Amino acid sequence: MKDVLRLLLLPWLFVAATAATAGDADPATCEDAFGLNGGYENPPITPQPATVIPVHATSNDVLTLCTFGFIYADRIAISVSGNRISAVVLDNGFSFSPNPPIVNREAFGPLPPGNYLMDVSVDADFTPEPVNYPYVLATDVPFTVSGAGAVAEPAPALGDFAKLLVASILALVGLASLRSRGPKPRQVLGR
Repeated sequence: MKDVLRLLLLPWLFVAATAATAGDADPATCEDAFGLNGGYENPPITPQPATVIPVHATSNDVLTLCTFGFIYADRIAISVSGNRISAVVLDNGFSFSPNPPIVNREAFGPLPPGNYLMDVSVDADFTPEPVNYPYVLATDVPFTVSGAGAVAEPAPALGDFAKLLVASILALVGLASLRSRGPKPRQVLGR
């Protein structure tokens, strides 16, 4: 009886299984990259106040520069020269005196495969420019872009009705195989 129950339940496991969606593989946000996903109480965990996500970028990915500081930025200007990237965070001059911690982000790329270094500075986007501007926020921030390889194609999948049909057929085949295994007549040797 246990075998019958197992055979009847096994096909239904295929129906119950669900596939991961593309949203499950989303890259981390800038806050996650700095370890700030629980709030801004702690300082960032990266060695410099700038990083690039996704961490495992390919030549198909649009990248994001994330900066951490006390600057309300109008925009971030990014320029690429070979494997060297320069970014300028343009401060809009707004201030709470002192400003709270702020994460700024800017998308760029995609880039060809290779190893890159990024320099990030802060400059004023207003006049008169403060005495301490421009200043360096981060230097030689390393990141790597790998080749994209083949584009992954989604695997074909069965619809719900087809899954139910396959599960039912498998259950019937299992039952039929159990019935055909019934008790066998004994043969008496020597007669």
